[in-house]
Amino acid sequence: MKIVAGIDIGNATTETALGRLDGGKLEFLASGTVPTTGIKGTRQNINGIFHSLTDALEKAGLEVKDLSEVRLNEAAPVIGDVAMETITETIITESTMIGHNPSTPGGMGVGVGETVLITELEDAPGGKDYIAVIPASVDFEDAAKLINKGSSGTRQVTAAIVQRDDGVLIHNRLDRKIPIVDEVSLVDKVPLGMRSAVEVAPAGGVGDVSSGTSAPGVSEVTTTTPESSSSGYTEITEDLYYDNGSLGTLSIPAIGLSVDIFQGTDSATLKKGAGHFEDSSIWDGNVGLCAHNRGANSYFGEIHNLQLGDTISLTTRLGTRNYEVTSVSKVSETDRSALAASGSNQITLYTCVRDEREFRWCVQGVELV
Repeated sequence: MKIVAGIDIGNATTETALGRLDGGKLEFLASGTVPTTGIKGTRQNINGIFHSLTDALEKAGLEVKDLSEVRLNEAAPVIGDVAMETITETIITESTMIGHNPSTPGGMGVGVGETVLITELEDAPGGKDYIAVIPASVDFEDAAKLINKGSSGTRQVTAAIVQRDDGVLIHNRLDRKIPIVDEVSLVDKVPLGMRSAVEVAPAGGVGDVSSGTSAPGVSEVTTTTPESSSSGYTEITEDLYYDNGSLGTLSIPAIGLSVDIFQGTDSATLKKGAGHFEDSSIWDGNVGLCAHNRGANSYFGEIHNLQLGDTISLTTRLGTRNYEVTSVSKVSETDRSALAASGSNQITLYTCVRDEREFRWCVQGVELV
């Protein structure tokens, strides 16, 4: 007899189905569903997986040690830039959708093709349609020239994805008009060499590229980010500061820690207490904090010793929220994926790894409900 868990990471929820397999017969035991933590297909999904799995186990009266096998569905990455209530511009790849609603879209219509970095467009094989991916390092005049030059013979540029707010400037200089999505801050995360679709609908309109009729083979996925109404995010305002200049207090009983939280992550801030990553939320969603791990101000010196299930408490002007630790991992010093926006309430702690400058300790927890 085996106890088997099947886990599916969705864009909105992470679901676990628990069953007992005996002699080729499978008996359903329980299920657990929680909001997906972080962006689908990234490390921060672990929090949701753990919470969903433990939820199902508790309902079945079982523990993790009772599991014989866990099967996890592949979670293709989902990239979110800006999602608005009325989406007028979308980019959809095999399992990705980016949408936003700028006031000055560049061009209208739908473009389908393979994503390619604009600086490599000229050398791209003919016989294909392409979507040019334009990072901030390429200005609008050069971008327009490269698109015009790259669209020749059997090779055509059908759309563009731009990091800067250059959509109109590029569009006005094109020999052949194409739909352009601009202000995509995460343009470096757009998968290259993948069949994709870009749609720009009229201002105030809603595109229908996700129906699949305009882009066969391109699947529909929706995403959320801090600016989205469906993703938790609390902006810091003046009324959230305490008299001592802090934003609140972080407490971790398991390691005897209680430390004030201050805005920013520079050296001066970390001398006073824990630092708050400025791009992260301070209450709803994903709260990102960091601190030193050695010296007189080594507030996070022991966080790597935390155990799964340990409690972390965050107190701000908005109240007190308790989290349970769901992951403790060593990551690259450049890996900040755990700070991604989340629709569920979670907390992320970073600190250095002693004597290993290229790594960081990353602790994550999800809200106790």
